[in-house]
Amino acid sequence: RVAVQFYLTSIVGIDEKSQLITVAGYLRQWWTDGRLRFPSPSEGGCFSKLNINSRRLDRVWQPDLYFDNEVHGGQGDADLFFVYPSGEIWKSVMIRKQLQCPMDFGDMPFDSHTCSLVVASFSEDANEVEVYPLHGSEGLTLKEGYEGSTVWKLAGASSRSEVKWFGTDSDQYPWTYVYLDIHVSRRSFFYVRNVIAVGILFVVMSYCSLFISRHVAPARATMAVVCVLSILQLINAVNAQLPQLAYGTW
Repeated sequence: RVAVQFYLTSIVGIDEKSQLITVAGYLRQWWTDGRLRFPSPSEGGCFSKLNINSRRLDRVWQPDLYFDNEVHGGQGDADLFFVYPSGEIWKSVMIRKQLQCPMDFGDMPFDSHTCSLVVASFSEDANEVEVYPLHGSEGLTLKEGYEGSTVWKLAGASSRSEVKWFGTDSDQYPWTYVYLDIHVSRRSFFYVRNVIAVGILFVVMSYCSLFISRHVAPARATMAVVCVLSILQLINAVNAQLPQLAYGTW
């Protein structure tokens, strides 16, 4: 059994048009390998733990974990690999990943989304390696004091696991998938001030043209056209940040 936990240090960015999220942090893993047991100091041994250098990790069995919804990513140079007398192993790797994050913009700019880091074993099914969130519900932990970016507020975190079966007919095998869910909500003040409030202002201005004398038709037409063009510009600016939607936003 392999316990996993992701320590989130930063939401680097959310690409609304491509519906992608980029996160940075540390992927932590725990498992026990009886072949690596050694005497503890209380048993006459010399070490309370062993720190194995990354250049020697190819000699030690490790779970073949991957991110199922990864689009692009990388692994940093920083990593830790501790072995304890009981054979328990703790591994921590610094990573930066860009992941798929399906979004619904129907409530924009008051929308909230859940972006998941989907972790699973690639080459070994659940009969060989069972992946699960640490302590069942602590699969995702947040950096203390971190509240999100200037655009997105970090609303919370949760974790869960699921078993999926792959194969044909009677030749099917189970794989465990761990979902580390990041809950974010948009900081709406920017859109309220720069889009909604400005849009209302131009609508009011367009009605003001009705109070201009009809004998000055060019002035009335100019005010109406300027307001329409300004609102269209606001709409285009918002649409440029979003994918092609088959539904309306708020």
